Amino acid sequence: MQQTFEDFLISTFMEDEPESVGDKDSFQDNFDRWLVALDTDLLIAYAEKWHTVRMLEHITEIYGKGT
Repeated sequence: MQQTFEDFLISTFMEDEPESVGDKDSFQDNFDRWLVALDTDLLIAYAEKWHTVRMLEHITEIYGKGT
């Protein structure tokens, strides 16, 4: 299953801000605060990165089956 943009952002949050993740009960609030605080340019860069990864996965699926 392809990773959604939200899943990508959650993974990015956990990698970039491990000290802010918190526990299971506070995770969503902490993630929401991190997301709201993101600079627009950074959010666009994350979207472009996610899109590039998705396109590479798609290309690999199409052309990688014969190798």
